[in-house]
Amino acid sequence: MPPVGEQTESDDVRLRRTMLILLAAYSSAAGFVWGLVLLALGEPAWVLPMMYALISLPALIFWRTTKRLELLIWIQLSLVTGISFLLGAALGGYVGSGAMVLWAFLGPIGAVLFLSKRQAVGFLITALSLLIVLALAFPDLEVHNGLPDWAILMFFVLNIGGASAVTFGLFRYFVRENRRIHELLEIEQDKSEALLSNVLPAAIAEQLKDSDETVAEQYDSVSILFADVVGFTPLAESLAPTELVEMLNTTFTRFDELVTSCRAEKIGTIGDSYMVVAGAPQRYPDHAAILATLALEMMRVVESAASTNQPNFAFRIGINTGPVVAGVIGTTRLHYDVWGDAVNTASRMESHSLPGKIQISRSTHEALNGDYKRVHRGTIDIKGKGPVDTWFLEAVQ
Repeated sequence: MPPVGEQTESDDVRLRRTMLILLAAYSSAAGFVWGLVLLALGEPAWVLPMMYALISLPALIFWRTTKRLELLIWIQLSLVTGISFLLGAALGGYVGSGAMVLWAFLGPIGAVLFLSKRQAVGFLITALSLLIVLALAFPDLEVHNGLPDWAILMFFVLNIGGASAVTFGLFRYFVRENRRIHELLEIEQDKSEALLSNVLPAAIAEQLKDSDETVAEQYDSVSILFADVVGFTPLAESLAPTELVEMLNTTFTRFDELVTSCRAEKIGTIGDSYMVVAGAPQRYPDHAAILATLALEMMRVVESAASTNQPNFAFRIGINTGPVVAGVIGTTRLHYDVWGDAVNTASRMESHSLPGKIQISRSTHEALNGDYKRVHRGTIDIKGKGPVDTWFLEAVQ
């Protein structure tokens, strides 16, 4: 783990740095070999490749000290391009140098990997210009040095084989590392998408990935359910915090499983309150029946928890049906939510219900078919609403 305050390298910077070190190392090794070969043949031009090797390696050390990667890139690419041209000219052109100028094209090749498109084109134009200059300086195919034919032939082998090997090695490393980085990015993307799908409905998550616009839609009819622990404050005082959290977590986890299995959508939890909607974002005509069945199953879960853990553990549930606006607003801590008077009424159905009871509004009562047993509670006075006709949902008939 890096020390506090120290920035870690990005994958892109790390890749470019490593490839540049490889280019410098390969080219320096080639320069050293060329220097020894020319020195053994008594050719004064041995100074040029040796000079490249002696400049290139200290440049790497300089970079390690200053971290000025951009400067090292320009030094390395300029050296490999310029020295290759000068050595080709010193040995007498294309034939006499065994096509030494091929090494100059490591400059534009490296520029493609390390620099911008415009800079890479600049290096290519430079290399091509040097190629033309060398052709004009030595227009014939005669050997303009005193080296034997076998040495010239060896030069061709070393230059063509060496330049090709270095280019192959660089691109092989680049492709391998780029594939590895791409695979890591895919893994991270999958994690992000899984997290997004975990906090948002799948359809909404897809919309957010495809567009930056606010996601909000009008729904003419959905059903909303609220569930809340009865007497939460005294219950919290009678239990240790860890016991209370464990009980709520176990219960809400079971609720989550039920919601997932019945085509409803969990909106969220606030403390001991649990909220669900059916009919949004996926539109289902039987949304009231979906939440009626869900509410009955939730009550069974609560009764089971109360019988094994805490006798005073009880829930109230309220359901209402009506029009809403649903969607995601904001850019941080994204949350799918529903708004409208129908939501407020559903909350009132829960808060004015009784322990262990599922209270539904007239709109939900009318949306349900005869498969559900309901008991008319009568008219109750609800703050902000006045007298409201309600029913208790008892069972599936």
